[in-house]
Amino acid sequence: MIDYCVAGSGAVKFIASARGVRPNLPILFISGQFNLTGVAHEAVLLKPFLPEQLSKAVLDMVERSQRLDARDASLDSMAARFKSAVLNRVLTQWRGERSGETLPALNRVPITRDERDFVAEVVVDQTYVPMTFELVQVGAELSRRAETDFTWWRIDGTGDDSEMTQEGAYRRCVRSRKPTYDFARFDFGSEDTSFFERLLLPCSEDGAEVTSLIAVVNFDETDPAEGQ
Repeated sequence: MIDYCVAGSGAVKFIASARGVRPNLPILFISGQFNLTGVAHEAVLLKPFLPEQLSKAVLDMVERSQRLDARDASLDSMAARFKSAVLNRVLTQWRGERSGETLPALNRVPITRDERDFVAEVVVDQTYVPMTFELVQVGAELSRRAETDFTWWRIDGTGDDSEMTQEGAYRRCVRSRKPTYDFARFDFGSEDTSFFERLLLPCSEDGAEVTSLIAVVNFDETDPAEGQ
């Protein structure tokens, strides 16, 4: 528990500094003056408070920590299913920038030039119902595969949540605020097979609402069933 007195935007910087030292440590911040803007997913107890309110805040913090531990174990299990090392590297970089339940901003996730060939950046607009998506940057390998430059390609919301639709996969990632992974094998006969896998990573400008996605895609025509 940390008791502090910092007014205005200084509180946000203070919490960011504490998170920079121990990003996964459960912390309960206690303050008499605090603006919650920008740190909506932190545990904050405002003064004055009753003893039972402090007890509840501590119990909630412990429960939250256990939930985050379970989430990390789930991500480890997901990563073990990846066929491409690129998916694993980008997931690791995303996890390194995430803090607790606060999502990283898109420009905070480091992606190398080689990795970017397999990455698409998607802007999410939740002001529309259903939400819409726009591909603002698409890797060269993805454009080559599709024989189309999808940059600035807009996907208007239809409300189709089908598991195999592009829109449905994007929407599930936004709603869950969690990385999502899906894959498929295609058998065209005469031993002509192909394997596809996609990792979606949610990003946020304020750490809370998902405003963009990182889509990492891998195609493989060799040994599609290996390791799956």
